[in-house]
Amino acid sequence: MRYLSLYENFDPFAHVKGSDQIPKSIVKDCVLGFTMSNDKIKNPYLSLPAGYTCPKADICKSVAVEDPITGRAKLMDYGDFRCYAAADEVKYPNLRNRNWSNYKLLQAQETKEDIVKLIERSLKYHFPYPPKFFRIHESGDFYNQKYFDSWLEVSKQNPQTVFYCFTKSLDYWVKRLDEIPNNFRLTASFGGKLDKMISEYNLRYCLVVKNVEEAIEKKLPIDIDDSLASSDSKEPFAILMHGGQKAGSPYFADIKRNKELIDQIKKSRT
Repeated sequence: MRYLSLYENFDPFAHVKGSDQIPKSIVKDCVLGFTMSNDKIKNPYLSLPAGYTCPKADICKSVAVEDPITGRAKLMDYGDFRCYAAADEVKYPNLRNRNWSNYKLLQAQETKEDIVKLIERSLKYHFPYPPKFFRIHESGDFYNQKYFDSWLEVSKQNPQTVFYCFTKSLDYWVKRLDEIPNNFRLTASFGGKLDKMISEYNLRYCLVVKNVEEAIEKKLPIDIDDSLASSDSKEPFAILMHGGQKAGSPYFADIKRNKELIDQIKKSRT
């Protein structure tokens, strides 16, 4: 059934009564893989290969490079600090494989309409009821205009769900600036090649800060669980630097302290 992802306009089972009841074990090859939540994000999300699908990334660009013989991956850093998502892909092969499977399935779609159908089918496969929130890209980004436009269309067709994301692909966003519905909530992520567009078009933005003191200095609230990113606020906010860094990184002490602080805050909520 994997061929269904390549031929969206032809359903070979359309003539069969009850074809919509094909076992999920078969259909799963034709849908995107979502993650329901993790320690930080309590909303479901889609991930794509870190770095490879981030055409406008700059200071945080890293990729997991897989050895074609051994299947093992190593981390390649191209920015000032390491992308945590790329590091996770090196550590967890199943995660890396799922992200690439998602990307290849999306690339196999020829038109925007095909991508929209794939996303819609994937949402229906994973959720008996529409989710209240859905994060587009815990890892990865909008890699071309057609792909961005597809999520824009999905958002319009699913007003009951808030789709939100962080992006450095600001040119795709700006081209559709007058078409964004309230349930498609984008946040510009500083540290990309198009940062100048943030002030030019007054885009809501997020800044990665090295510690709480920097956030206080810049008067930015800190998002620790995507509550600000998924909100309809137009105000900027910060995220504390997190994840592993290169050997000798000057950020080690701050990252350790940031994690302890966030864990303490979350523990106090329970």
